[in-house]
Amino acid sequence: MRHVVIGLLVSSLVVAPGVAHALDYRDGFRDPDDRPATGGAWNDPDIRYTARKVHRGDDHRRLTLTFWTYDPLPDWWTVIFKLDTRGGPLADYRLVMYDSDPSTGDPNDCWYVPVGTTQVRYGALRSHDLMATCRIALRFVHPTKQIRWKAWSPVGMYDPDHIDFAPNGRGWYV
Repeated sequence: MRHVVIGLLVSSLVVAPGVAHALDYRDGFRDPDDRPATGGAWNDPDIRYTARKVHRGDDHRRLTLTFWTYDPLPDWWTVIFKLDTRGGPLADYRLVMYDSDPSTGDPNDCWYVPVGTTQVRYGALRSHDLMATCRIALRFVHPTKQIRWKAWSPVGMYDPDHIDFAPNGRGWYV
């Protein structure tokens, strides 16, 4: 009987790393309504909630970052995520989501880059009304731990005194 139990434990250790669900995770956190809505075509959003999900895609793992806002997304907006993938004190990657003016032909996009380099890789952006999502392949990121994140919405042209950080206090979501 003891050999059967030991055999099952060893086989579960061998099988577990190949099972996507053992490595997948998702988390989300709320941020306060702390940025006034100024209206107009350019008004970077007040972040309401951010979520991170690591999951298995068709043939590889993916990271999906999503944010929701208190007010509908304006014509032009930008939200920047900093990612800690290795457990250090600083961000390893910067991910940028943005929506440009459709009349200029500029794309709506998301991209990510290792901090300190110019190796830009593009993700898949979806946005509408109160939320936007960027999905990227993790095969270029190589995380060694669960990914921490923080987001910020930079200064808009009508509201220079209110940069929105999520979480407030410039910490990390874990």
